[in-house]
Amino acid sequence: MAKPIGYWTTFQPGDQSLLSQMEGAWGSHFEGLNEAERVWMVYQLASQLLLDAEGSVSDTVQQVIQHTKTGVDNLNKLGLMQALIEQVKGG
Repeated sequence: MAKPIGYWTTFQPGDQSLLSQMEGAWGSHFEGLNEAERVWMVYQLASQLLLDAEGSVSDTVQQVIQHTKTGVDNLNKLGLMQALIEQVKGG
């Protein structure tokens, strides 16, 4: 089972933060969102992080990721995303 938003973030339920409002609107496991909304949120958050990231994206990385459209199934794309998130977090 997925862990609630509070497991992954520093917010406290009821603290009036944006994260608390998100939990109130969509549930602690984002069960009120459909798959497209969840993926869109991931995309938007990643785009925001990219703006603050150091360095630039090489042509090689861009080309390889283009090949994942047809060369990697969705389950493995999610696994790659989890692996990359852990690296970005410093884990």
